[in-house]
Amino acid sequence: MDYDGYRIIESVFEPGECDRLIEILTPGSAKRLAGIRNLMSNAAVLDFARDSRLIDITEAVSGKRLIPFKAT
Repeated sequence: MDYDGYRIIESVFEPGECDRLIEILTPGSAKRLAGIRNLMSNAAVLDFARDSRLIDITEAVSGKRLIPFKAT
């Protein structure tokens, strides 16, 4: 981990993948979610969170296999 508690890793996701997620989360989008709550119930957000590239990064940083989950 870098000194300030974060690390920037470039080119993990393709620009189109990020654009799709931004479109879903942008206010005024036809696909706008009801609010910031329950994001993991959206298939695109869940797919992004479960992507092996992201999971591999969290494992490299934490030393453990971490999985995203929906908190209630």
